[in-house]
This record gives sequence, structure tokens and C-alpha cells, in this order.
Amino acid sequence: MSEVDGAGTSPLLVFKVGAEPYAIQVDNVLELLTLQNLKVTPLPGTPEHVQGVINLRGRTICVQNVRKLFGKPSMKEQNDGLITQFREFAQDHKEWIEALQESVRHQCEFPLEVEPGACAFGQWYDALLADSNGLQRLTQDQVALVDILGRFNTPHEKLHAIAPEVTKLVIGGQTDQANELIEKAKQNELKDLLELFDKACDLVRRLHTGVVVVVERGDRRAGLVVDSVCDVKDFPTDGYLPHNLSDNSEWLQGFVHDEATEDLIQVIGLDLFSGFGKEKAAFDPDDLAKAF
Repeated sequence: MSEVDGAGTSPLLVFKVGAEPYAIQVDNVLELLTLQNLKVTPLPGTPEHVQGVINLRGRTICVQNVRKLFGKPSMKEQNDGLITQFREFAQDHKEWIEALQESVRHQCEFPLEVEPGACAFGQWYDALLADSNGLQRLTQDQVALVDILGRFNTPHEKLHAIAPEVTKLVIGGQTDQANELIEKAKQNELKDLLELFDKACDLVRRLHTGVVVVVERGDRRAGLVVDSVCDVKDFPTDGYLPHNLSDNSEWLQGFVHDEATEDLIQVIGLDLFSGFGKEKAAFDPDDLAKAF
């Protein structure tokens, strides 16, 4: 393995945690695994970032969640929150069309938001599309999810557009035509919108699973759960940019600049993870693995 302060190049495995790029030395990487395909057994009494252990070809490996180590919600927690939010948005629009129908029945003013950008989903959606970094964090660059999100706009705007038309018909005494317009919207725009919410929930559940990077140093191994693995790239070892963090951050080896993506990538060492520190900690994953 090339040393950070040495000459030559250093191959790094670049991965994402949220929208942030990180890298570790390729020499420490054994293999990549899909978290969804693994049976991770939780261990009681371990730090929050320790997700559990897996059996990898007869050897017990401690699985550590990098998101949790950095104080972020896990991908599962983030996914569950997003799915709940999508379901609430779907229910909001079911109630929206019911309220519109009630306003026709009682010939009263429609009490909910007419403009598509004013409802809870519309505000969330417009803010998301205006924030490229936020969109990337949410979709994790999954093309299918980006496509689904892009398809919400048309049925959502068309659904909201019927409210002033219905109001105009009611004022003109054309309640039957108003109800027909609402029923048509239920079978078309609302149905399309609800299907998109269902598809978005399914994609989040299936695609946002994470990757386990199995690393090794000496006789120690661990599985590091990251959002996604981007690439393996060579960087000049004398081109590491220093950091000005405290002396307790020895795990941060420095930064590298990726000219292709313009990303400033944090290069982290294995000392960050349980079992690899220089001093024996109160929690030793190898000890627990042996007892497992």
C-alpha cells in the first residue's frame, strides 16, 4: 500500500454517505457486498453504529454503519421516513378530492389549497426540484427514482386545476357537471398520482439498501455500510490536501480533489472504525465475534 506521504499514486475506493464523497485505500478493501442480500444478526450492548454481524464464508464479520458513525440517520431510517411522507402526501390528495366533492354537495367554499405549489406536497416538490444537491441525496442517483419524481408534476397540476373549474360550475348552478368533472379526475389524475406515490415507495424500499465494503488490516476485518460505491481512482500521494481538524481526528488522512467531478473527497483511515483503533476500546468487535 502506498503511504500518504510517499511518492507515486494511491488507488482509492470512492463512496458516498448521503451526498458526501469519501474514500479509503483500495489495499484495505477485500470485496463489496449488497446489504439487501445479507443476513445481519444484531448484537446487544454494542455502539449504535454497529449494525450486527454476518457470516462470510465461515468467518464472522462485524458490520458497521458509516452513516450512524457520522451521526446521520441510517438509510433504513431515512427510507422509512420518506415512505411515510409519500403515503401522507397520497392521503392528503385523497382527502383533497373528497373535500372538493363535499363543497359541491353543500355548495360551500372549497377550504383547501387550490394552487398546486401551495399544498404540502407541492411545497416539498418544488423545493426539491430547486435543490440539486437535495435531489441527489434523496435519489442516490437512482435513475428510476429520478424518473418517477419527474412524472409527478403533470397529474398533480392537472388535479389542482379542476378546483376553480368546479367552483365556476357550482356558481353557475351546474352541480351535475361539477360532480362529473370530479369523478373524471378521480379516475385519471388522482389515480395516476396515487400510482406514482406507490411506485416511489416501492423504489425507495428496493433501491436504497446500501453497500457493504469489506475491509481488512492485519488480522482484523469489518464490513462498512455505505450508501453507494462510485469508483476506484488513482490520486497522487503527494497531492493530498491537509486538514485542520483536532489531533483526535487521525482517521482523516486528508482530502483529494477529483477533477472529473469537482468533488473534494475526504480520505479516511480504518482507525475510524471499531476494532481498528490504536488503543483497545471498551468495545472490541473481534471479541464479540468470537463469542457469537
